[in-house]
Amino acid sequence: MTDMTGDSAPYAEMWASIQGEMGNVRTELEAARVRDSSMLRLFASIDAHLSALHSDADRREARWLQLASDISRVAPQRNSATIYETPQSIGLGGPQQGRVWSVQSITVGGITPATTAAGTADVIQSPSDPLQTAVDLTSWRDHAATLPLTGFYTTREVELRSPDQLWVVVNGGTDGQQYVAVAWVLDYQDGGYPATVGF
Repeated sequence: MTDMTGDSAPYAEMWASIQGEMGNVRTELEAARVRDSSMLRLFASIDAHLSALHSDADRREARWLQLASDISRVAPQRNSATIYETPQSIGLGGPQQGRVWSVQSITVGGITPATTAAGTADVIQSPSDPLQTAVDLTSWRDHAATLPLTGFYTTREVELRSPDQLWVVVNGGTDGQQYVAVAWVLDYQDGGYPATVGF
């Protein structure tokens, strides 16, 4: 019987080397799995953070859109009256329930800026015609000593809530002449903040 012990030694060394390499491969694979798991967790965290940022941006955009809808420049509130006797009141209306008017400017005069208009004018804030009901100084907002004249107001300087209305009372006007009053206002939801809007 032939002794194969001497011939099998190289195979044993080879097998041990292969097992060692396989062990190294398993170690590297486990390390790679750990790295991949860590990367997956990192990417998941980044994705969650980006989703939260997008959601916050969407909420902010929705809020700005809501604010933009709450704040608007409206067409001028305009009315006129022909003077037959003075004083004569000109009503400019008022905000709807739940809305606020922040008056930006009021112009009082004749039909055109070039029209000579005698008399003076007072701006009154009142729920009803100030010539039909008694009003005190808390309702008086401005006075024009000459006409035509435009008064400008800062935000919330002249502010109306329902049921208040805006009135212009002309004193000493010319009989038979038409007087015009125009008010520019910001109309916004009560509880909101009026942004300054240029005309």
